[in-house]
Amino acid sequence: MESDRWSGGTILHIWNSPYYTKVVQVTVEGTGPALGLAIPGTIQAEDYDAGGEGVAYHDTTAGNSGGAYRTDAVDIETVGGITNVGWVRTGEYLVYTADVRDAGAYTLSARVASPNTGRTISVTVDGAAAATIAVPRTGSFEAFRTVDVPVTLAAGTHTLKLAFAGDGQNLDWIAFAKGGEVETPTPEAGGANFTAAPLSAPRGSAVRFTLSPAAGKTVASAWWSFDAPAHLDTWNSRATNPTFFYPAAGSFSPLVKIAYTDGSTETMQRTNYVRAT
Repeated sequence: MESDRWSGGTILHIWNSPYYTKVVQVTVEGTGPALGLAIPGTIQAEDYDAGGEGVAYHDTTAGNSGGAYRTDAVDIETVGGITNVGWVRTGEYLVYTADVRDAGAYTLSARVASPNTGRTISVTVDGAAAATIAVPRTGSFEAFRTVDVPVTLAAGTHTLKLAFAGDGQNLDWIAFAKGGEVETPTPEAGGANFTAAPLSAPRGSAVRFTLSPAAGKTVASAWWSFDAPAHLDTWNSRATNPTFFYPAAGSFSPLVKIAYTDGSTETMQRTNYVRAT
């Protein structure tokens, strides 16, 4: 009997050959990370460590209220194709073991939702306080928004703990992108400006654009291309301050066309400004 270790549950390995089919059952042993989690990268909330109550998580209620993904006591649901941790209560926490590739400053992005105010998630690394995520009131448990905070990490394997303060908040994922500060480009004198945050993130992460009009002008409308000219007619928005999820890896050149209330117009582009990994 061959053996292996995997923290995500019991699985079957199947080998096919011209002469036979071999099935090998693999059983979880001990504690440890649920998956090979890496930073920079995205960590799904439901991919917390194996090990059970008091080790990999603390949950104040019995059973998985959402009935999705895992069979322990953490409450996980899948709604509209999104799998997230929900039914959160004060004092609950989740633990993740992740490998940090490079030491330095990172932007920690958290995809959160809550109809309530005053909720937070405290982040510790190897037991030391690293960051606090202020969860905004998003309107509902399904209306997710991305919140960014800076964090400094050492290279190597580390234990991350997310501790929740305040009942009634949902967590979809957290992501780490290299660079702990949002770059603010210098606009042309008297002209419009826009910023994006984060400037570098895993593909599929939310990138928020903020438009600043030219001095003394008021925006009547804005039209964005999130990568011109390659995706001029496909990746676009008419929101003044849009959010876009880059579906592919690469460097992208967002462009905005602005119409002002005085009838004038302006076009601005940042070449290779946003990077998705």
